[in-house]
Amino acid sequence: MNSILLPCLIGTLIVHVSQAAVVATAGCESEGKVYKDGDKWPVKCSAVCECVKHEEHFNIQCVSMCPPSYSPGCTKRYLSTRNEDTSTDCCPVWDCPTSCEKDGVTIPSGQMEELGTEICGCHNGELECFPMFTK
Repeated sequence: MNSILLPCLIGTLIVHVSQAAVVATAGCESEGKVYKDGDKWPVKCSAVCECVKHEEHFNIQCVSMCPPSYSPGCTKRYLSTRNEDTSTDCCPVWDCPTSCEKDGVTIPSGQMEELGTEICGCHNGELECFPMFTK
């Protein structure tokens, strides 16, 4: 299986396809299938690719169907991994902790609390504390 880098609307999508190629006269070839200009197909259920003719050349352009996201402290899981699935059900879902705990005090995610000489904030289960300055 070969890897090709394809430009996307946001960043670069790495699409793993076997026998990814451009067929000069017929269109684009991906995984043994030939596509004509304007044809679209799902790839690994989280992207849609399109065969695009530019002057005399054909290019494969892919766009991720999943919103870009990364959440520190969260766990990624998938609802679906079916190759034929063209919905966003195969995009990662983030399971995030709803609170943090310090010294027996529970701080809800997105909140800040004064704890002794510190002020602490919780974001997705990650606790960050800073000393409070007094005059």
